[in-house]
Amino acid sequence: MSEFNEKLIIEIGINHLGDEHYFMKYVELIIKLKLKYVTIQIQDEKFYKEDKNISKLAKKLILSVIKK
Repeated sequence: MSEFNEKLIIEIGINHLGDEHYFMKYVELIIKLKLKYVTIQIQDEKFYKEDKNISKLAKKLILSVIKK
């Protein structure tokens, strides 16, 4: 499995819809699986204004996750 983890790149997109709890579940799973490469998709401010069903995650939360 570790060889697989070295080659896989995971992206956290907007499928959490801005729900911090759901977002953190993704993060916890990534840590548990010891995945090495992760990207986080952050949209332009305009995106969040146009789609009222998606909330923007707090910058502080994203920065704390990056440190993990």
